Amino acid sequence: MKLLLRLSILLFIAAACASPNKKKDSKAEDKKAKVEEQKNIRLTECKNNSDVRTIEIKEGEAESFDVVYTKFGNSKSIASGSRAHCEKIRDRVKNNLENAGFTCS
Repeated sequence: MKLLLRLSILLFIAAACASPNKKKDSKAEDKKAKVEEQKNIRLTECKNNSDVRTIEIKEGEAESFDVVYTKFGNSKSIASGSRAHCEKIRDRVKNNLENAGFTCS
């Protein structure tokens, strides 16, 4: 009888210890998914037949951001500053490309 009681207590403790880890793993996965989602939002791809160009906003240090423009496989930083500033630059480049016949998404 004592053996059964001890075994029950051990199983209860093991189960109690396992639950928080699953929550932590779930939170870590949610955070990872949000980061990936934000990365995808910051990438704009523009196509005109086989010509593909990208405009990406990358987060730097101390809440600074860079706009990286890729053309013919060559990437170049074209602006840096606050997120709002970089989003304006990205939108301006995107509009210029669309006016030149590119389709951007």
